[in-house]
Amino acid sequence: GKALFGDPKLGGNGKSCADCHTTESMRKVKGNYPKYDVSLGKMVSLEEHLNHMLVQKLEGKPLQAGDDRILALGLFIKSLR
Repeated sequence: GKALFGDPKLGGNGKSCADCHTTESMRKVKGNYPKYDVSLGKMVSLEEHLNHMLVQKLEGKPLQAGDDRILALGLFIKSLR
């Protein structure tokens, strides 16, 4: 998860999650899910939100639910203390 957080190859525009977010900022996010996402119009898990960000901000292809990469990213963020 940590490697993926900083991997620009995950998306399609050469940026990574770490280009916009610090691990410190992500510590604050981890407890906010599930939550209602206005842009999607539904309740989302952390992994669903990460997938949405992958597509919208990193211009990547959506990952299937349960994909090891999205699960690893979610676990990495949840593990931050």
